[in-house]
Amino acid sequence: MKKLSTPAITLLSLPYQLDSLQYFHIITSQLPMALLLQSDNPADANMRGRFDIMTAAPEYWLETQNGQKSWRGTQPPNFLLNDMTSFSALRQLVDLIQTLETNYSQCIAEDIPFCGGLIGYCSYDLARETIHLDGNAIPDIDIPDMQFGFYSWACIQDHLKNKSWLIIHPDCNHTLANKLPDLILKKIGKVEKFHESTSNSKDNNVESDMTLNQYSDKFEKIQDYIHSGDCYQINLAQRFTANTAREPLQLYYELRKVMPSPFCAFLPILGSNDKHAIISLSPERFIQIDTNKNIISQPIKGTAQRNSNPDIDHQSASSLLSDKKNQSENLMIVDLLRNDLGRVCEIGSIKVNKLFELQSFSNVHHLVSTIEGKLADGLNGADVFQACFPGGSITGAPKIRAMEIIDELEPTTRSIYCGNIIYFSAHGATDSNIMIRTILVREKRVYCWGGGGIVADSECSSEYNESIAKVSTLLNALNMNQKNKQ
Repeated sequence: MKKLSTPAITLLSLPYQLDSLQYFHIITSQLPMALLLQSDNPADANMRGRFDIMTAAPEYWLETQNGQKSWRGTQPPNFLLNDMTSFSALRQLVDLIQTLETNYSQCIAEDIPFCGGLIGYCSYDLARETIHLDGNAIPDIDIPDMQFGFYSWACIQDHLKNKSWLIIHPDCNHTLANKLPDLILKKIGKVEKFHESTSNSKDNNVESDMTLNQYSDKFEKIQDYIHSGDCYQINLAQRFTANTAREPLQLYYELRKVMPSPFCAFLPILGSNDKHAIISLSPERFIQIDTNKNIISQPIKGTAQRNSNPDIDHQSASSLLSDKKNQSENLMIVDLLRNDLGRVCEIGSIKVNKLFELQSFSNVHHLVSTIEGKLADGLNGADVFQACFPGGSITGAPKIRAMEIIDELEPTTRSIYCGNIIYFSAHGATDSNIMIRTILVREKRVYCWGGGGIVADSECSSEYNESIAKVSTLLNALNMNQKNKQ
C-alpha cells in the first residue's frame, strides 16, 4: 500500500461481487452517512449500468436552504461563502477538488469513474435562487435545497469488467484511510451472502395532493396557455404521500429488487442521523462528463407500459417508436438541451448522436435521445449544471415560462423531485441522474411524485393515468395502497 502522503491515489483490488449490496451492507453497518450510487442489473452491464459507487463518512459538506449556505464538518481552508449563489459556491468547490495535485493515471487507465470528490443533490427548488417563481406552490418539506459532501474514498464495482476497487484519495483522514482496507477486506470474507429482508407490513394509504377534478382543471388551464402561445409543453406532476414504519435503507432494498434502473441511488440527508434519505430508481441520465471533457445528456420523452405477454409488450414498444406525438415532445426537449449546452460547450461541438432510441426498463419502455458536446476551456461540471438546470425534460418549453406555470398550478413545491443526484470526481469526471421514480423519506413519511408532459393534443385521462402509472410500481412494491381522490 502506498503512503498516503504521496500525491497519488491508493488503488486496491477487491473481490468482485455480483451484488454490490454485499459491500454496501459492510459499509453502512460500520460507518455513518453511507451512500450508494447503483447502476442497472449487472446482467446488462452496458453504458447504462456499468458502475456502482459506495462510500460513507464525508470529510465535510456544503448545504443550502432558502438561500442560506453553511458548512458542516471541517470546511476547506480559505473558502468563504460570502454572498455568492449556491451554484457559484459549488463551482468554486469543484474547482478546488479538481485542481489538487494528485496522480490519477491508474484510475484513468482502469476507467474508474470516481476517485474521491463531491457527491450530493440539487433539489428542483434550488432554481428559485436564480428564477423568480411566485406561484401558489406551498413549501412543506423541510430539507436542504442543495447538499454536497466531500468523500475521500470509495468502493467501486465495474460490472462490465467484473472488477472491484477500494480507492483512497491522498486527502483522506489518515485514521480512516488506515482502517478501510481491513474494514472492507476482512469483513467481505466473512459474509457468505447478504440477503435483504422483506417486510410484510402495509403502510398507510397513499394520497395525492390533487383530486382528479383538480387535475382536470389544471390540465385545461395548461391547454389555454398552450393555445394562447405562452408555452409548447408543460410537465404537470402529482405528489403522493404516506406514513411508513420502515427505515429508509429497508425501503431501498425492497424497491431495487422490483425496479432495477441505471441510475439508482440511496442518498442519506447528511446530518439527519441516517433517518432521512433519498431513494432514487431513476432511468434518466441528466449530464455526464468524462475526463476528456466530453459531455452527454440523455433526455427521456415518451413512455409506454411493459406487459408480461411478449407479443403485447412488443406491440407496445413498436407503437411508442412510431408515435408522432411522443417524437415531437422528445425533439422539443432535445432542442431545448442543445440550446442550454450551447452556453458551455465549444462552438460547433454539439450534436445529436441518437434520436428517439427505444430503451426498455423493468416496468416501462422509453424514448431516449442522446446529445453530445465538448466542454469549453475554463469551465467545469458545475458550470454545465447551472446552464442546464433544471432539466428541460421535466419542465417543458420554453423552460422559464413552463416553470412559472408549474409553480402556479402544482399545489406543493417539488423539493427533490426533478432535481439531480450528482457526483463530481476529483479527476474531472461527472455523472448525474434526474430524480424521477424517486422517493423521499423524512420523519417516517414517504413522498413520491409522478408527472408527464402535456402538449396541445394531449388527452386529460391519458395524462392523469400516466402520472399514476409512473409511480404505481414503487407504491405496490412498498405494499402501499393508493387512494385516489375524486
